[in-house]
Amino acid sequence: SGGAIMSWKLVPDDTTVVANSSQNNVMHGLGFSTSSPAIARVDTNSGTPKDLLFIGGGLSTSALDASLAPSYTSPSITKFGRSLIAFDVVNGPGTSLYTWNFNDSAFTTKFGSMGCIPAATVPTDLVPGRGRAWRVYFSDTPTDANATATTPRGAGVWALGDTALFQTTDGASVGNVIREDSSNIDVWAGGATVNTTAGIRHILQTPTGYSITTPPAVFLLGNPSVYPAFRSAAPKTAPATVALAFGTGDRNDPTDQDSIDPGSANQNYLDVIFDRNDSGSLSGVAKVVTTNLDTAGMSQSTDLADLTSVSSLTDTNIVGAPYYLTQYLGYKLKMGAATAQPTSGKFYYPKVITSATVLNGVLFFSDFLPGQGNSSACTGTGTTNTYRICDVMRPVFNGGNTVASSTTFNSGSASCSGIVLTFPNLPGEITSLGTTSIIQTGQGTSSTGGGDSNTINNTGANVGSGSANPNARTFKPRAWRVVR
Repeated sequence: SGGAIMSWKLVPDDTTVVANSSQNNVMHGLGFSTSSPAIARVDTNSGTPKDLLFIGGGLSTSALDASLAPSYTSPSITKFGRSLIAFDVVNGPGTSLYTWNFNDSAFTTKFGSMGCIPAATVPTDLVPGRGRAWRVYFSDTPTDANATATTPRGAGVWALGDTALFQTTDGASVGNVIREDSSNIDVWAGGATVNTTAGIRHILQTPTGYSITTPPAVFLLGNPSVYPAFRSAAPKTAPATVALAFGTGDRNDPTDQDSIDPGSANQNYLDVIFDRNDSGSLSGVAKVVTTNLDTAGMSQSTDLADLTSVSSLTDTNIVGAPYYLTQYLGYKLKMGAATAQPTSGKFYYPKVITSATVLNGVLFFSDFLPGQGNSSACTGTGTTNTYRICDVMRPVFNGGNTVASSTTFNSGSASCSGIVLTFPNLPGEITSLGTTSIIQTGQGTSSTGGGDSNTINNTGANVGSGSANPNARTFKPRAWRVVR
């Protein structure tokens, strides 16, 4: 009495996980349990909100696909981890179960092949304080087979939500332009619980060889959250916008030993992108050629401004609107160049394999550089730099070569942005302390120099912190009772 009890469990290897055969097949196709559960409240057609647990398909590899496929021949499953599921968080997958099968031919015909979904999904509330998810963002990443496929592909970022266009009172759509958005999951899924493409939008696509293995940091641009530039075609409005920050790099292969890598002439990126409500009929972004992004997604290669070299707050790319947002749908910051490993001949790449964080407009992210000449990330070699960008909309990165002037915050100084923490090897995730600072833990402290010269100077854990905007204020609900 009074102890914890198990309410439910999900075992994909069970012959019958759930009663519906199509959904049972999706359950059998789950990969490793790497996608952390995310809980969100959504509305439904019944009028009763539901608290659902969202899980991505999980990590898969070519070896796992080959090992499991012989056990699932009727129906056939040859690729694992390509799915999204949601169900009642209290009662388990037998209640209020929604599934999206990205192996289905209807999906691959529309969007092409999907990679596995190794990281957590991110339910997003577009109306702060309402307590509902209006969208769910997630990323996929390719497996080894994608690197040698006839039409190889890189990682992508996706959204689940309402894809219908806003309707006027007479039933006409407003120029077939603006999405209406909804917190009703039955609207997302078109009233179905077994799904493939319903409610799915392609947000971004990377080139061959790129991986995204951490969930995006999702943030709003204000209240309301609108794009800082207007459409050039009717309706000439500033569309509602959600921003996402994430990096490329394979967390599950930090020393780049498998066949998935950007190529020796390329580099990983930290990306900040803007998902606009007119993404199906884009207007007012001069250098983005594809106006219907919901199927193809924006291109990391051509649709993002490269702001890596910005070193001053007066740089013309970031002043004003800022300017780059009239040309592109976000920006990218290059991590370090690829370097050959002397002992193996392979290349290793600085990469973003911990989740980014945005606090009151201040961006924090970490960049891991594997140790030179060493095939193991567990020996204490390699370095992680954690950066602070003091204005996420106007990034000052200077090629990643600047150390922030101090750990305090001064948005009026270019030197506010830069490296605020350095660890040997791989530290933990960046964790927010309220809305004004972050904390990150790692092993020991780092000496000067790079590659193999980085050694652990002291044993045990090391804790570092960085300040965000101390002047930002948010409300804190309070309640009291007056006694007369």
